[in-house]
Amino acid sequence: MSEDMLPQGAELGPVVFTALKVQERLLPVILHERDGHTLYVRELDRGESLQPIRFDPAIDRIVLMKPVAATRLCFGPEAGADDALTHDIRVVPDGREGSAVYMRTLRYGEADDGRRVHLRPGEHAVIRAGSLVIELDALDEHFASGLEGYAPLANTVWTWLMLPGPKRDASRAWYVLAAARRLDAAAATWSRVTDLFSSLQAVPKASTGPRTRAIVFELVSGVELTVIALRRVVQMVECASSKVGAGTPVPNVVVRLSPHLTAVRDAFEHIDERALGEVRGKPHPDATSVFNQQRLVSDRAIVYGNHQITADEVAELLSACRQFLKDVVKSK
Repeated sequence: MSEDMLPQGAELGPVVFTALKVQERLLPVILHERDGHTLYVRELDRGESLQPIRFDPAIDRIVLMKPVAATRLCFGPEAGADDALTHDIRVVPDGREGSAVYMRTLRYGEADDGRRVHLRPGEHAVIRAGSLVIELDALDEHFASGLEGYAPLANTVWTWLMLPGPKRDASRAWYVLAAARRLDAAAATWSRVTDLFSSLQAVPKASTGPRTRAIVFELVSGVELTVIALRRVVQMVECASSKVGAGTPVPNVVVRLSPHLTAVRDAFEHIDERALGEVRGKPHPDATSVFNQQRLVSDRAIVYGNHQITADEVAELLSACRQFLKDVVKSK
């Protein structure tokens, strides 16, 4: 034990302490075990209470244990490199045997009481076969930590597909990953759209000046890009069964809104044709209605002809497609 780890006042004789000064930092500790005149102490874990530790510097020595709260799962030839890291995995104690200190992964949905694995010098952490469990929902929650609303999915999908396991169908993997990336793009654009909706609320209703027009033009552009990207995702969801053999049922909201999303998407994607009043090269009475997005501003509704999708329904589609892709990627 180095001198800078002595409890305060120990140089004068026996003391009772609850913390150690380690590298200019006061570290709360608790007694793990007393072995003769050796005191094995460990950092206080979350939820634990301080308990006084008796120490006599004349005969006792203090050994500070090493805490382990998580392990890292890596792949590739250079484990530990940033590009080989999948994610940090929370681990908890799972028993001791000799110099082996067992730990296991915290299961998804299991309450985390803050316990960590603590190692004495000479001990080593061991994960038994079957104790390292990676769950898709836990992985997804890990990457989404701290985010509000829609959480990007592509990183979760990619990491899950990179984990060792039964040989996966490459076509399905690329298909789901491509759909997840496109969905993330649609969600990112839609996030900007919702910010613009809020910006319009701060503008006086009677205002039609340059600032208001700039917001409306950006709003419509964001809606266009969202609809185009989201339609591709919806199409991939609808075709997942026939294209890659996915057995996950298509969400009801996708079935219900797909025709409306398709019509609006076609109008936005072929805006040059609609500007000429045409649909597929022929005059059409609904063609130029794509330029009238008054209800987008007043009701947050995307309208083309007799087709309509509300802002709430866009959010429903994003959520439903996200869950569908997760279900597909974890299914065999």
